[in-house]
Amino acid sequence: MLTGEADVEDVMQESGQVPGLHIIGAGNLPPTPSELLGSRAMRVLVTGLAEHQLIIIDAPPLLPVTDAAILGTIADGVILVASAGKTLDTHIQGAADQLEEVNARLLGVVLNRAAKREASAYYGARTKYHDKPTTSTAPVVPDSAKPENSRGEIRSVTSPDGRLGRRRV
Repeated sequence: MLTGEADVEDVMQESGQVPGLHIIGAGNLPPTPSELLGSRAMRVLVTGLAEHQLIIIDAPPLLPVTDAAILGTIADGVILVASAGKTLDTHIQGAADQLEEVNARLLGVVLNRAAKREASAYYGARTKYHDKPTTSTAPVVPDSAKPENSRGEIRSVTSPDGRLGRRRV
């Protein structure tokens, strides 16, 4: 599609499970994916589609390849996904720094695979072990996500899962 071999209508598919949800697959891997993703054709495609609907672009991990950073420059914002107990705080900060370098807007961080017990603490949920709402700190979102913020020192913080240990303040 980006190379002119197909039209949007030819490759867009209905999800079959969610009414109104359409999917465009990545297709065959081109020799230089980053050049194609950063191309004028990609910008025109995303801009055109976004005139009539919400567009969500799923990208590979940010640190090993540049694809997500390039897409972040085209998108209105980026949501970084971290895995509880696996994603290091230095990786989250590195990804946030990489997005900032290309002027991509970091909207926030989603913490996946958090244990049910830990996840309920995010919402102040009551459990049979507590007679009052639990209190905790919300998941860490890099301050670089806020455009008006100037970046400063890194301070230690503890997230509800106990695994994220630093953030820039």
